[in-house]
Amino acid sequence: MPHDSWLRCAAALHNDVYLLLDHQLRISEQLGTLTDVDTTDLSGQMLTDCVAPDGMAALETTLSALLIRRLPGEVTTLWPNGNQTHWKAMPTPTAGLVLSRVRERQAGLGHDSLVSMIDALPVMVASIDNELRYRFVNASYEAFFGKTRGTLCGQHIEVILGEATWKRLTPFYERVLSGERVQYEETLPLKDGSVLECRVQYVPDMAADGSVKGFFAAIEDVSEYGATIRLLKQIHHIVHNRPDEYDSTIDDLLTLALDFLGLEIGIVSQVSGDIYKVRHVVSQQSGLEPGAQFSLGETFCCLTLEADDVLGTVHAGENPLFQGHPCYQRFPLESYIGVPLIINGEVWGTLNFSSPKARQMSFTALEIELVRLVGDAVEHLITRYLTSERWAKEREAINHLALTDALTGLPNRARIDRALDEAITRRYAISLAIIDIDFFKRINDRHGHDVGDRVLRGVADTLAEGVREGDLIGRLGGEEFMLLMHATPLFTARRVAERLRRAVESFSLPMDPEPPLSVTISLGLTQGRQDDDAASLYQRADHALYMAKHRGRNRIEVL
Repeated sequence: MPHDSWLRCAAALHNDVYLLLDHQLRISEQLGTLTDVDTTDLSGQMLTDCVAPDGMAALETTLSALLIRRLPGEVTTLWPNGNQTHWKAMPTPTAGLVLSRVRERQAGLGHDSLVSMIDALPVMVASIDNELRYRFVNASYEAFFGKTRGTLCGQHIEVILGEATWKRLTPFYERVLSGERVQYEETLPLKDGSVLECRVQYVPDMAADGSVKGFFAAIEDVSEYGATIRLLKQIHHIVHNRPDEYDSTIDDLLTLALDFLGLEIGIVSQVSGDIYKVRHVVSQQSGLEPGAQFSLGETFCCLTLEADDVLGTVHAGENPLFQGHPCYQRFPLESYIGVPLIINGEVWGTLNFSSPKARQMSFTALEIELVRLVGDAVEHLITRYLTSERWAKEREAINHLALTDALTGLPNRARIDRALDEAITRRYAISLAIIDIDFFKRINDRHGHDVGDRVLRGVADTLAEGVREGDLIGRLGGEEFMLLMHATPLFTARRVAERLRRAVESFSLPMDPEPPLSVTISLGLTQGRQDDDAASLYQRADHALYMAKHRGRNRIEVL
């Protein structure tokens, strides 16, 4: 049997196919039958003329490289009907190559579906051989590099990525070609000056014998993810590390969200009935300030409150819900997204972002969740602020009670002593009067303590009405009061004291059916001296009061 005859029989018996190529990649001889092409015998044809156009460039590049280097290798032919054939290549003793079919992959629903699925992925996917040449790329990869699949396949990575990037990534390629799965993050510069943050994964493509014949690369754009993580960190820092900066904290949150969403106006509003009040605003537009009020029905936020959830549009003029709304007629905002703010279970207002310009892209699920998150943060800040305000008022009320005489409502002894100590410490020029209601014990004994309390309140009100602004009148206890006058020379202090004495003298307490009850006061007055402390000043005024009472009462004595 001739030498080539038994080879043909062997090829037929095992359904194998062999192709002999010359140095021009022309098929000089064929053993076995190919079902992937219309002509059963390809002898005399260029192999690259027989395959599909998408696979021609990669096939020619790979085969030419094997011819030049005189090395064995592997190639894949993509036929016009969509089938693929994988070959082993071996250089001949002359200038040609022998191709031995290893396996076929039939085109059809499975293959087409797989390619379609990979093309539909937002992740860039590539198959690369162990010589770092592209075997396959998906549509995302094509779009990013601006090159077709046919152009990329067969090209060396260095040609596409550039020498600098190729050298920097070579250690990763070496690791994956040694059989290791590799993952890392990469920042790629873009033509417009921005950068693309990527998560890159390399998976070895293992042959049946355990060798690595290449690898699969998956490059995921995580720019939005990275920006979101940074934003979350900034929100956390703002909310939890600046507890005393309420206004600026909310403004910073609005600014961060506006930058992320690509909008121009950020508002925190408070809604009361039909009144929409701007509480915080960050805007590239002029004329909108905190405190501005509108009818709720004239704002898009009324729609947000009705929806009771995040509500948005990127083209209000084409959205039936927004285009006929009074807000769109008065303020033609094309882009809007808002969320209700709930405080203590009740609607407090809204958080909303808007722009007169339409956005190119609809709000993503991530952006919608971001608005919810910022809304939660604003609710937290408002709740903390309102709680702080309530506590401050409660503390003020408690302090007021602690320093206020319960019967008369005047400052009590503790408040007066504190004010006197402060005046002495700061060396204010002060005058001090101690006041006593004349014969007050007789009033209690004759009319009872109820009447005595009414007299105390009446005298306290009269004294409070008669003092000057900035002076302090308080009750020391019993029927005694103290008047502290700042920056007041003695002669002026005496005129003030005399005015109070006359005012009380004119006071009378109704006692129906009995005649009204009249009372008088005695006053001891003194002026602060350089060597005075609180005790010495008080003792001198008290001694002056003693003199007034013993010299006839209803009078003023000065020491």
